[in-house]
Amino acid sequence: PAAGMGLLAFQAEDSVPLLVSCLQSPDATVQRLAAAALSWLAGDEHIRTHIAAQGAVPAMMHLLNTGSASVQREAALGLRQLAADEHIRARIVSDGGVPALLDLLEDTTDAQTKMLTVLALNWIVEDPKVRRSLVEQGGVKKLVNMLTSEHLGVQREATATLAQLAADPEIRPLITEAGALRLLANLSESPDQSVR
Repeated sequence: PAAGMGLLAFQAEDSVPLLVSCLQSPDATVQRLAAAALSWLAGDEHIRTHIAAQGAVPAMMHLLNTGSASVQREAALGLRQLAADEHIRARIVSDGGVPALLDLLEDTTDAQTKMLTVLALNWIVEDPKVRRSLVEQGGVKKLVNMLTSEHLGVQREATATLAQLAADPEIRPLITEAGALRLLANLSESPDQSVR
């Protein structure tokens, strides 16, 4: 069995260049399937690094601007998976990932896309330096606005991301000024325990 897993990992790694090139296909279905496959493969630390080295970060960021919500969802999830590595996270940030994700958060009407976008931001803001970038881009207010979403997943991920940002004593007052306390108090009465 162990030899079989090694072969599977080797074959998966070999498929990465093709999958990354498929992210640039004009066909939204091909883009979505390639992004989904890369997201899944990025769960493996070794393959994650290989995916980033093949150029997946800028390609997935480009997909955040497509007209297809399903492609945007998979791209946001892919960036979240890749952001598990601190070096790739830094690349996402330096390539403009924070403003791209914040723009998608504001522009999309699809609740699943919003939830996965906030989830990606949550992983990216683990780095204290990135938190400043998010604040400078108006991200605190955009995240606080997500607390009013009707979608529990969006509320949950926005709450988690704001909690992570609140670890910085300089950001905490900005969260309060954006009206988060009243909205969080309302969410504390949610019937869904995952939001509380």
